[in-house]
Amino acid sequence: MIRVSLLIFVISLFSLNVYAQKRVWAKATYTYKANRNETPAEAERIALLRAQLKAVNDALGMNVSETASSIVSTQSDEDFYSSYSNSSLKGEWVENTCDPVFEYDFEDRIPVITCTVEGYVQEIIGLRTDFEATILKNSPNKRYASNEFTDGDEMYLYFKSPAGGYLNVFLICHDDDTALCLLPYRESKDGTFKVDADKEYFFFSKDKASQNPDLVDEYSLTCDRQVEFNDVVIIFSPEKFNKVSLNVKEDLTAIKETSVKEFNKWLAKLQAKHNDITLNKIPIKISSK
Repeated sequence: MIRVSLLIFVISLFSLNVYAQKRVWAKATYTYKANRNETPAEAERIALLRAQLKAVNDALGMNVSETASSIVSTQSDEDFYSSYSNSSLKGEWVENTCDPVFEYDFEDRIPVITCTVEGYVQEIIGLRTDFEATILKNSPNKRYASNEFTDGDEMYLYFKSPAGGYLNVFLICHDDDTALCLLPYRESKDGTFKVDADKEYFFFSKDKASQNPDLVDEYSLTCDRQVEFNDVVIIFSPEKFNKVSLNVKEDLTAIKETSVKEFNKWLAKLQAKHNDITLNKIPIKISSK
């Protein structure tokens, strides 16, 4: 989860330029043998992503490769393992038509997880736009890049694009079925945040605000469980687009939100309608103290 810090006002993995041409239904099953140092939640996430990648490959008849990113925790010796498709990806998973199905087994006391997914995949055609997006911990400085946090840590986002355009940033909290809108800021009257080409942005920092700092929301991460796995989703387009409908709470400190299901439905429609959407999904891990 996440909370907001108030002062005066309450306040590179990969990116894909999505040109949706062919959208088809797909189904795939992938079996993943977890590493000894992985939690069940980590292993499930990897099995799910690889099942989705397999569905893309099977449905579109294209080669999909993976790269593995292991971020060593500063709090322990546990590795945070994530799997991503690399720049050779020719298609992407768009949305589920039903919930993923997980089956569990053991080999030598190590969990083996089989994940089956059903949903829509689509082709990616054209050049890919490479913007730079980095999650930062406890300081709006690129030297403090991290995907792994402890309860109470502050989170910032570094962003730079070769082209001007418009941004949305969401935090997807899977365990709570919540999609929190981090950008544009809550006091903004617009549905997107406008960015200039080749300009460095340090979002969620009043000290490095590109606009009135009183309008900037600053965030610190919370963890109600032993560990939580969330996603920071960055949506960019050179043209303005309509954001998802959000719920506004009476609590002035509350972040505007929607359900993960509604967010995914909106994102799928957005990608189907616009051929210039660039999407970057960055997983983060939050541990309790």
